[in-house]
Amino acid sequence: MKDFKLAEIFCDKMILQRDIDISIYGEAYRDIELTVELLETKVTYKISKGKFRVEFPAQKATWSTELKVYSENQCECFSSVAIGEVWVAGGQSNMAMYLKDTEAYLKGEPVKESEYIRYYSLGRNLFPNISDYREGYDWVYNKDMAWEVCNENTAPLFSAIGYYFAQILQEQLQVPIGIINCTVGGSNVFCWLPKEIILQDDRINQVYYDYENMIKDIDYKKTEDAYYQYLDSVKAEWYKEEEKDKYGYEVPAVYYKERGHFSFENPATLYKSMSYKIEHFTARGMIWYQGENDATACRSHIYKYGMDALVKYYATQSLNKDYKFCYVQLAPWNEPAATDWQGICNAQREFYLDNPGYPMVTTGDCGAGTDIHPPRKYPVAQRLANAALTIAYNRKAEFTGPIAKDCKYENNMIKIRFIHA
Repeated sequence: MKDFKLAEIFCDKMILQRDIDISIYGEAYRDIELTVELLETKVTYKISKGKFRVEFPAQKATWSTELKVYSENQCECFSSVAIGEVWVAGGQSNMAMYLKDTEAYLKGEPVKESEYIRYYSLGRNLFPNISDYREGYDWVYNKDMAWEVCNENTAPLFSAIGYYFAQILQEQLQVPIGIINCTVGGSNVFCWLPKEIILQDDRINQVYYDYENMIKDIDYKKTEDAYYQYLDSVKAEWYKEEEKDKYGYEVPAVYYKERGHFSFENPATLYKSMSYKIEHFTARGMIWYQGENDATACRSHIYKYGMDALVKYYATQSLNKDYKFCYVQLAPWNEPAATDWQGICNAQREFYLDNPGYPMVTTGDCGAGTDIHPPRKYPVAQRLANAALTIAYNRKAEFTGPIAKDCKYENNMIKIRFIHA
């Protein structure tokens, strides 16, 4: 019988964060002594039965090593481990968009292969475990895509922004780069927050109260049956080869949006099923591209507070006192139904003015008319990389266009002051 289980993200080819204490976490099945070995450092910890987390001393960048984690009765040894820079790529479909679907790739741009750019993708699920689904629906559960080296076979299913961001960082920093993809198309910012964080924040807790009021009169059993009927239809479609290719061979079972208990848009849903798994993984910070869903839901009046709660929560959980956060202001979208699009863009602007340490990149030149998914992702990634280089690595690089700071009416004129002009 095993003594412990590490979180799934600890596997061969992983990239660990340099120069910051490294969190090692998982579950112990009994009280044990757990030893961790990495490079020349070895530390033994006393672990109690249950969930555990230990902090291993910070290490310098290295291209290839082994990580050993062992107890008296069990040894887990991971090979081809690198130590460098790790960033979480979070948000919805514009961050999730595959490299294979970008304008540059479709025009024949070759993949830049690198053994030391690696990518980990969280499986998109409505529930955290296979056992949470009805019997016979194991096929619905998407396992995480383990750490993959960037090459012409794997990169097409990388986040395009994550791919370009990593390429630029490695070129500048000359260390291994790891990207953790934590995205679901159509998600709102409140999907990614724990229930208790939402409820304790008076600025945003109405979102959860609205959800509870919405479901209180909905028949759970009927909603559940409808969800599984939806899954049956997904299975019938997904096994068609063209659909498999569309979704990157991942079962698209999470995208159920009917009002009720089984919508991924419900507050805290994607935190419970996805992001909780990597909240403790040590990273330099997060790049974030999201807001489209909140624009169509008319949440601009609370959106910046949702962002504030998100950043503070993940910074606290990572134990990185200098957690970085770089984000994208939405690109223009010519859609009459997007009545709060400008409101979200303004909320994102206000968040940056309130938090200049969290840079916002503008994308006013990257829109694609009526297409909510602009196919040019390199400019967005380049600006995010410049933002990261500026705030995390002391390498100043302009990352945004002019941003309106304030305005006033004077002498029959409206005067607007800009930063980054």
